[in-house]
Amino acid sequence: MELQHLNQNEETEKRKRSIALKASSSMQEEEEEEEEEEEESDDEEDFSLFVKKFHKFVKNRRMERSHNFNNGKRS
Repeated sequence: MELQHLNQNEETEKRKRSIALKASSSMQEEEEEEEEEEEESDDEEDFSLFVKKFHKFVKNRRMERSHNFNNGKRS
């Protein structure tokens, strides 16, 4: 009788453990997905900032070249 009772307790403990593991693993997956989405959005923001700065750089280079070209003509 005691052996059956111990076996039943072990089975219920195993079930509780597996349920807890499943819940925690799904929560970890959700957290990982959220982190990946945040990283992707950060990457997109970084890329857009880079593009803006690059366009500004190119625009300034064009202005410098046109300014130097105009000065060369005048002299």
